[in-house]
Formats: sequence, C-alpha cells, structure tokens
Amino acid sequence: MDIGEILRSVLNNANDVFYRTDREGRVVWVSPSTIKMLGYKSVDELLGRKLAEDFFSNPEQRHIFLEKLIKNGKVNDYEVELRKADGTTITVSTNSHYYKDDSGNIAGVEGICRDITDRKRVE
Repeated sequence: MDIGEILRSVLNNANDVFYRTDREGRVVWVSPSTIKMLGYKSVDELLGRKLAEDFFSNPEQRHIFLEKLIKNGKVNDYEVELRKADGTTITVSTNSHYYKDDSGNIAGVEGICRDITDRKRVE
C-alpha cells in the first residue's frame, strides 16, 4: 500500500473532520466524516459553500478565527459553534493553519475539527 492509499484510508475512516477552503473561505475539500458531523447527504452538498456564512452559527467567530490565523499562522483547540444541515448547532474544536500553493502564496485554510458538543454539555 502506498502513502496515498494510506492517507485516503485514514481520511475516509476518521471520526474527526478534515477540511480545506480557498482564500475566500469556500469549501474545496472535506473528509466523508463531515456528512455525519453536519448532517448532510453528500460531500458534494458542502463543496463551494462559504464557511462563515453557511456553517458558523456566529460569523463573528470566523472573523476572530481569521485574526488569530493572521497573527499566528495557525490556531490550536479553537472552539466554535457550527450550524448543521437541520439548523441545530454543535461545538467543535479545530486545529487549523494556512496552506500554500506551489509559489508559496497562501491558498486557503485547512484543518481538523472534532465535535466536542457532549463534553461542553457536561462542563
């Protein structure tokens, strides 16, 4: 099995979500686990949507998230509420960073999100 097959297997079977957006915040790739986490029927339903407008329950959280990214180049354990397909919200913790194109320019943001809704309820 080559490294590409291993990575595909990991991403296709993980409970956490891997996502990637372009510079404008549009979703360009998400792992299949996103379907379950956000209650959509397919990955295709998510592609092209804007994170701030379509998924963040409070778009201001996206603004703060981006400010932290600009300052540090990454965020760790950043908590945010996301809106699911049915309108309900979940709390996720994300580790995210900028990714760059072949010329070294920022191409967008990518990261991993973990649903921590149950943990937050207990707290």
